[in-house]
Amino acid sequence: MTVQRIERADMIPLILNRLTEMKVDETVDRIYKPHTNREGLTYGQLSAVFITYVIHSLSHRLSGAEERLISHKTVIGQVTGWKPNDSDATDDRLGRLTEVLGEDDIRSTEFQIINGGRIIAAYELPTGILRYDTTSFDVYHDKDSGENGILRFGYSRNNRPDLLQFRQGPGTADPAGIPLMTDTMSGEKADDRCHIPAWRQTAETVGHCEFLSAADCKAASVQTRAAVARNGGNYLFPMPMTGDVPEILKAAVPNPPEEPEKIFLSPKAGKEDEEPRNVGVGSVIGTRTESAADDGIIHKRHERRLSVRSDAHAERQKQGIKDRLTKAEKKLGDLKPEKNDTAVSLRKRAESILKDCKVSDLISLKVDESVHHKKKHIGRGAIHLIIWLRYGNSHFLLSVMTLRQTDVRPLRAGGYLLQTPLRKKCL
Repeated sequence: MTVQRIERADMIPLILNRLTEMKVDETVDRIYKPHTNREGLTYGQLSAVFITYVIHSLSHRLSGAEERLISHKTVIGQVTGWKPNDSDATDDRLGRLTEVLGEDDIRSTEFQIINGGRIIAAYELPTGILRYDTTSFDVYHDKDSGENGILRFGYSRNNRPDLLQFRQGPGTADPAGIPLMTDTMSGEKADDRCHIPAWRQTAETVGHCEFLSAADCKAASVQTRAAVARNGGNYLFPMPMTGDVPEILKAAVPNPPEEPEKIFLSPKAGKEDEEPRNVGVGSVIGTRTESAADDGIIHKRHERRLSVRSDAHAERQKQGIKDRLTKAEKKLGDLKPEKNDTAVSLRKRAESILKDCKVSDLISLKVDESVHHKKKHIGRGAIHLIIWLRYGNSHFLLSVMTLRQTDVRPLRAGGYLLQTPLRKKCL
């Protein structure tokens, strides 16, 4: 008896066809050799099936790939000509695949270079501008078990130093941002040491060095710039505000060596009929530089330092300064001295407010301390009664009594009525 089964094709044939055209399976099988006793799909074929599952199901969980393979086994076999089994995409086989693909950095780099070159050829990507940047990813693994593999404690950009993390460095091609390579690093590594190996891998991927390498200020170290220039490359890095850079800017911005030129931005796609927009001004500062590359050889080169100002960014900075000043002034106005405050402690609290609002360089503090004494009686006070005896021209002190105010009651005739537990008498 023949059993009929309906399988949904959806986008699976299209995804598998693109992966086979890019020869992902062939590249993986050429670099990663499986055990001779392994049966079923090869590492390359299983990689293509798993990538198809991730794109089609929008999930990277290994546990769901087995069921997806079983429910689309006929479609996959008809498109690729492979003969997948029901047990080819179990989570243990996929776990072994990910382990093999990530255990050797040399083979992983070789695969990325070959695959990146095929992506450039398949999509006819421009290779004039290539970018590289790194970022960190926090994970909620058990930190009590200690650091494990690439999961390490390091500087956290998310202000979570209590979490383990790893670092990822993708290299992309402008303007579409197509990824050509990626570098997975342990969480404690610094960014500035990754840019030279990444630039060399990118150059080997595109097949030449005549591209503009763009990155953040951590790539602007003298060693990285010298290594790129020595190998015939070009770079565009923002200078970090360290060393002599602040002094150079202070001298060049008020008195530029040449007249600043306006910067125009081309119209966006679909709006070619619009005029280019003026977005700021800038000037060029030429200088001769020499520094040692990573191999220790001194390299001399001519650098062009661009001093630019974005009008939109300048307005945002002005508004940001105004908002911070307003916030700081309000907090300072609400600051009241506490009971045991001194001039020193009050000033520290005010300086903490300026630091939090980032206006320490814009507001100056002056604290004057003055002491005021206020006399205050506890209760209603007391009356001292002094009794003298007069005999001729002499006076004799008989007694001194301290009375509460409640024991003395004024009389209308001008005297006082003494109220004591002993007796009452009129004075």
